[in-house]
Amino acid sequence: MHLEPEEVLPDYRRILRFYAQNAKVPGFRRGKVPLSLAERLFHEKAVARLLEEKLIPLLREEILKRAKPVRNPLLKDWSFDREKGVDLEAEFEEMPEYEVEGYEELEVEVEKIDTSPEKMVENTLEDLRRKNTVLEKKDEPAQVGDQVYIHLQRMDKNTKKRFPLEKYMVEVSDQEGLPSNLIGKKAGETFSYTETYPEDYPVKRLAGKEIVHEVKVLDVRRPVLPPLDDEFAKKYGYKNLQEMKKELLKRAKEQIKEMREGRIEEEIKKKLREKNPIPLPEVLVDEEFRKLATSTLMDITARGGRVSEEEWVAMSPQIKKEAERRVRDRFILLKIGEKQGFQVEKKDIREKIKEMASARGITQKRMRELLKKEGITDEDLKESLLIERALNYVKEHAIIKEKEKKTRKGKTKDSKGTKKGTKKGKKK
Repeated sequence: MHLEPEEVLPDYRRILRFYAQNAKVPGFRRGKVPLSLAERLFHEKAVARLLEEKLIPLLREEILKRAKPVRNPLLKDWSFDREKGVDLEAEFEEMPEYEVEGYEELEVEVEKIDTSPEKMVENTLEDLRRKNTVLEKKDEPAQVGDQVYIHLQRMDKNTKKRFPLEKYMVEVSDQEGLPSNLIGKKAGETFSYTETYPEDYPVKRLAGKEIVHEVKVLDVRRPVLPPLDDEFAKKYGYKNLQEMKKELLKRAKEQIKEMREGRIEEEIKKKLREKNPIPLPEVLVDEEFRKLATSTLMDITARGGRVSEEEWVAMSPQIKKEAERRVRDRFILLKIGEKQGFQVEKKDIREKIKEMASARGITQKRMRELLKKEGITDEDLKESLLIERALNYVKEHAIIKEKEKKTRKGKTKDSKGTKKGTKKGKKK
């Protein structure tokens, strides 16, 4: 793009005047620096500011008149001359032309939720009881389910080399090896057993070796679950057990509803991808891949793990496929939103931020600060709302067929297909 001198010089001089009026230059009072001197001193800064404030916005505006770039154009080369004007060169990847079809009255089949709210409440209460387990010391022999504190000394049977003494707690079980060998043992007892480890055992010093295990039982403890009563409920902020169960039941019903909605939405996206194998800009797929890869590696590191080169080679193709799925979902749903004429106003974005702040229990001002820190703009929120509305539109008009969970023989029992939210498949 070329701009004549008269198109840029007024703004260039305006910026120079700003520096002349505000710069501290030895021998001159503030605001009294000659424009010619300001140009010699601040030419590069003035041109850089001109580029940022005027030239790049003009370039983007001109490109948007002729094309649909995937991302903001990248300035490749440019020049500024008072006599010749400005020349700008940019490069960008253009959005591919594509259409979306098959989203009206889409037929999807989802697996039924194979649990009930009551069962979820029961499982939640048992999980909470297990978290509050008390280990009581016992003098009787260890039984399955007990926790045993031991000293363990390993020795290579062939070389007689002893490994460092280990101390830890073991849960007694029927599992082969140490857990089952502890059955019937009491505090103070010692015993030994021999075990040959496989060649591919993850602990290299033990792999492929015949190891003697010398064990000393230090302590045997019985896990005791707390009673499920009003006192237990009060620990979690409820007046009594009845109130706790009532609240957990309410949450369980909401969770089941969310689980069902989630399954429907995922199946809808899958069907739409099958019907619309649209081309994807590689730059967006790469961008999404980097986000997913970073998130995956950070999650593994946070849990104390690490990823070897071999593991990464195996993982990365799956991450790439997920990145492609996400980009394709975004393109398809945005096109559906465009075809349906959905619009997002500023008030909708404000309401979304208010909703997000409420969910996190923070002020809207703080929510905006967090979004800015995460690099999420109003334009990103607008796109997110358009995608949400498009997905809701497809879901509201979809014909949902639920099927029973597969049995051991692989058979399923289908239920009657209906439009979402109706009994007879007719839109209300």
